[in-house]
Formats: sequence, C-alpha cells, structure tokens
Amino acid sequence: MRLWTLFAAASVVLAMSSPAMACSLPKLTPEERAAATSAHQADAWDKADLVFVARVEQRRTQAAGDWKDAPHVTLMPLTSLKGQAGPWQFELGATDRTPCGIIPEFSAIRGLGGEDFVIFVKGDTPMQEAVIDTVHLVLLVEPRALAALKAAE
Repeated sequence: MRLWTLFAAASVVLAMSSPAMACSLPKLTPEERAAATSAHQADAWDKADLVFVARVEQRRTQAAGDWKDAPHVTLMPLTSLKGQAGPWQFELGATDRTPCGIIPEFSAIRGLGGEDFVIFVKGDTPMQEAVIDTVHLVLLVEPRALAALKAAE
C-alpha cells in the first residue's frame, strides 16, 4: 500500500509540474555530457547508411498544422562521409512543437544560412523521414566521422 501511495503522489507532482520543469535535463558534469554526446553520435553513425556534411542553403518559415511559422531549411550535400550522398538539395522542417522544443529535434532545422551540419540517414536517400539525426559540424566528435571528414579534405 505504501508503494502505491508514493507512486500516486509522484504522479500528481509530475502532472502538476510546469512545462519548464518537465523539460529540464539532468545535471551532468562536462565529462558525462561529453560521453553522452559521443555515445549518441556513435549510435547514429552505426545506424546510418549514409552520413554527409550539408550546408544550409536557405532558411524560412512555413505552416505546419496550426503553427504558421515553423522553421524550415533547404540543405545542400557537400561531402560524403559514409555511403554516397547525391548532389541534390533536400529539406528539413519542424512538424510540431512542444513546450520542450520542436519536433523533430534536428539541430539543422534551427541552422542559419551557410552553416554546415553532419546528417545521418537510414537508407540511401536524404529526406526528412529517413534522417536519424543532425549535428552541427563544429560539435562533431564521432571518431569515424572525423576520420572520414579528414580523409575527404
């Protein structure tokens, strides 16, 4: 009975918490944050069939459901790191938003014109439905991706 009471009390606290509280990230040391970033990028590399650097060519807003000014970017592949990216442009855009941020949570969607991102794609065609993740180029730490980038220079 006591466990059930604790569970019920925790549920009420969570239900009544503010959106900011619900979105807060756990406090991590710089070392823990670096390890989590590295593990996340390694997982994206392992799952991706296609990894490449792309530049934000255009940033704009457009309607997504009841959201009239959802961020949207056009990206141009520059350098293949894994697989072979074609020379065609593709687009990524927010489809929804929550108090915690945009959906999907791809950093490239918030990118500015001229910024470069590493795009991880499942399959061989870059399109929103196939993107696993995006990482700003300056935040790339995955050793295999960095080695492929250095080899491509």
